[in-house]
Amino acid sequence: MRKTNCKETRRAVEAYVLEEVTDILDRCELVNPLRPIDAAFNVLRDEMEYQSDTRDNVSIVGRGIANLYRKSERVHGYVPAVDPYNVWYLAVCAGEFVCYYDDARALVAEWLDETPEEATRYSNSDAWKLYAHLSASAFERLHKKENEPHNIKVSDFITLYNKRNKGHFFDRETLKFFGQTRKSFDIEAFHLIEDHAGVVHDCYKVFSRCNMDGHKFTSVHYFDRVTLDEVHIIVNANEEV
Repeated sequence: MRKTNCKETRRAVEAYVLEEVTDILDRCELVNPLRPIDAAFNVLRDEMEYQSDTRDNVSIVGRGIANLYRKSERVHGYVPAVDPYNVWYLAVCAGEFVCYYDDARALVAEWLDETPEEATRYSNSDAWKLYAHLSASAFERLHKKENEPHNIKVSDFITLYNKRNKGHFFDRETLKFFGQTRKSFDIEAFHLIEDHAGVVHDCYKVFSRCNMDGHKFTSVHYFDRVTLDEVHIIVNANEEV
């Protein structure tokens, strides 16, 4: 039997959550979103929003989540924060993923590598709560990981670019022409940028400090995090970056 916070357990629960996320995206016909966990979070959060005048148009799951949400406010005196953990937990309680105690117990037993005897030590209620907590915690971790900046050193980025990309943005001749060295650049991560063709890219944002014939200026460039290709955007009607 494994502990609930060990690496093996976390990986097993996260794999399950990712499968459920895929099902949510398929159900909503969301094809390859740049941030799938965030997209699933938005779907579940929207289902939580309950409007009585559109009751017939709200899914059964949405009504269930809304009812639980109102009950929490009435019983506990507060509304749970609309964060990934609470949104997933409420979705679990509304029957979004499994509907029976035995299913929840079986999943917990699989994640914790329990024997049949060990799996029966929980009451139905406790098994359900543990299933809800573990999966909600995994969803929260995945959401945080997906949305945190993917920090990378400038030198590592330039090395990676030169290995994977045939461009000349950071080669020695280009840097010399613009009076630059590797220390002339700063980098930020995780910017969703729409290019001139309307395609959205997950980008690194690179600040370039130039010194040409005594004229110093700074420019901004975007590079797709996957391909490392430079992403060109329209700044105004007469200028493209």
